[in-house]
Amino acid sequence: MRIDWKAAYLLYLLFAGSLLAPAILAPVFATAGVDYFAAVIYNFTKPLCHQYIYRSYCIFNSNGTLSVEECIPKSEENASFVQTKFSGRVSNLSKFVYRREDVGVNRSEYVERYGKRGYKFAVCARDLFQYAGLLVAAIAYIPLRKHVKSLPSTLYIVIAVIPLAIDGTGQMIGLWESLNVMRAITGFIAGTVLGYYILFLLADIFENLKF
Repeated sequence: MRIDWKAAYLLYLLFAGSLLAPAILAPVFATAGVDYFAAVIYNFTKPLCHQYIYRSYCIFNSNGTLSVEECIPKSEENASFVQTKFSGRVSNLSKFVYRREDVGVNRSEYVERYGKRGYKFAVCARDLFQYAGLLVAAIAYIPLRKHVKSLPSTLYIVIAVIPLAIDGTGQMIGLWESLNVMRAITGFIAGTVLGYYILFLLADIFENLKF
């Protein structure tokens, strides 16, 4: 008996969902005031990402209107107050004016600027969009699987990862400070291509298994 490709597809969806769902649910719970679950997720995902708030997007609540924006736009650094509420070595700090060195240590999750109050996603912009790309790959796989008859070349993965590697490496060694939009774009491209490859490989393996 051969295992149907749908089993691989469900396994992949579980994998992609287990990454993306917590990243999204953390600020949703925090915004809703469900602090216990927000804290669990922020701390659970801490090993996966540096969680720096200035490299992240936030869910903002402004007079009952929700929006997704950069947590701290470059032009508003001096007008932003942040707070470590759920994680980090220091908890329940009083709100303090944003400084990158402080945020790097304390892993702030809460930001307040110009009357807006927001909570960051549990991972940075690059990781968030990488996980979103994994899910998009699953959506794209259904219509494409009938037209792709062999495992795609790993060259596509290399090409997809190059922009992320350049942007991330340049930032890491201090050549520049990337923008969240660049983190999002490079992460999404890499996540989508890599996700499609993983899914195709899993389906191929499962379809050739015999019992």
